[in-house]
Amino acid sequence: MNLEKEVESIVIATWGTPEEEVARECMARFNISFEQAKELVLFAIQEEVAREEYYEPSEADEWADFDPYC
Repeated sequence: MNLEKEVESIVIATWGTPEEEVARECMARFNISFEQAKELVLFAIQEEVAREEYYEPSEADEWADFDPYC
């Protein structure tokens, strides 16, 4: 099991939930220490924020929402 990816999925699914709460969920689900869970949660949050900051929509993305019938 790739723990980082599993924690990342939980972080994304619970986006906006306090990190301590998400860490407790991960701690219980994966049977790891709170410190390890919190470290993984913080890492996942940083990765997601970095991904959002550097995402530049392509021209295809801009046209994805285009409705020719409006």
